[in-house]
Amino acid sequence: KQWYQRRVAITAGVEIVTFFEENKELLGLDTGEKGDIGDFGEKGQPNYEAGEDGLNGTDGADGADGHPGLPGASGNKGEAGAPGAPGDEGITGDQGPDGNPGNPGEKGNSGVNGIHGDQGPKGGEGKEGKFGDDGDAGACGCTVRTTGKCNCDTHIFVVHSQTDAIPECPSNHLAVWSGYSLLSLTAGFVVTEQDLGDTGSCVERFDIMAMMACQGNDVCRQAVRTERSYWLVNSDLEDPPLKPMADIDSITPYISRCVACMGTQAPIVKHSTDVAAPVCDPGWSELWTGFSYIMGKSGKMGMGQQLKSVGSCHETMSNPMFIECNGRGTCSFFTNNIDFWLARNPDLLQPGMWGMGSVYNGVDDIKDRGVARCVVCLKTPYAEGQVFQLGGGRYYMNAAPE
Repeated sequence: KQWYQRRVAITAGVEIVTFFEENKELLGLDTGEKGDIGDFGEKGQPNYEAGEDGLNGTDGADGADGHPGLPGASGNKGEAGAPGAPGDEGITGDQGPDGNPGNPGEKGNSGVNGIHGDQGPKGGEGKEGKFGDDGDAGACGCTVRTTGKCNCDTHIFVVHSQTDAIPECPSNHLAVWSGYSLLSLTAGFVVTEQDLGDTGSCVERFDIMAMMACQGNDVCRQAVRTERSYWLVNSDLEDPPLKPMADIDSITPYISRCVACMGTQAPIVKHSTDVAAPVCDPGWSELWTGFSYIMGKSGKMGMGQQLKSVGSCHETMSNPMFIECNGRGTCSFFTNNIDFWLARNPDLLQPGMWGMGSVYNGVDDIKDRGVARCVVCLKTPYAEGQVFQLGGGRYYMNAAPE
């Protein structure tokens, strides 16, 4: 109200000033030109009394909508309504699934015996029954012989002549086939040495390079430059040629011949590093004596023999022992090819010093003083007191026939 009264007073004052300003000539209030602005007056004393209320102002424009208020608290639950009227009867539903089977009922009482029926037809043949237990051992129906027995075993070994002549098999042995003495086949640095006492070392047909390489693309190549074959030589020929030989008719005479022999006993070999040659033990017969060959070496590849094999005991010692053939179709004697033999040791009192500084010149000197000797032995048939064969859980002793 006070604000409204002050506004009314200010408005009335403005109207009075305006009236005097417009009628100042009529009222003689024209005082001439406007003077200069005077100095500021002293600051008045503050009036702490409220002025008169101004006039009431006009209504202001509507304000912007306010933000929604916070949700009010939930009201109390109302009282339960009155029960409704019963609804109409619903339609009949579909039939439900079958229930679970019930528990078995109690066993009923036994029925009365039926009337005796007629005899049925004869049944079919039944299945074969199981084998019965083994019976007791019967008495022997034969008499063990006291004379020599027949040995039906089969053993095959190879003999190499180291000449161009086919060797003969020892007595009581059958020659199965003859061929040429193959020592080894190589491809690159892969070596497949042949045991000279076994059948794989006696090939029926000589071929410079009887080997081919096959890859996974169904392609095979024969006589590749890196493939080589090695053969025992004919020691009867002197002064082997230094140049490669390409004519197979000229090469064949330099290849040793061999034969595969079959017998009923397995031969064994004995080696000795003593001066004296070894001999077969009692109950064993000598097949041949020779020199103890260990292996041949060509470049970085060695072709070794097992000293338990008869292929390590050669009747003839020659230098060189083998010839080298390659995939180019030529065969040669190379001076850098080396043969290794078992050496003698005449003085057993100095182990570890065997052969230190010993050099042997010439084949005869090597045979007489350097290389070790060997013997191939076969079990003697009908040797008294020797176990000959086993059979029927018994040890049969050899007995010479009457």
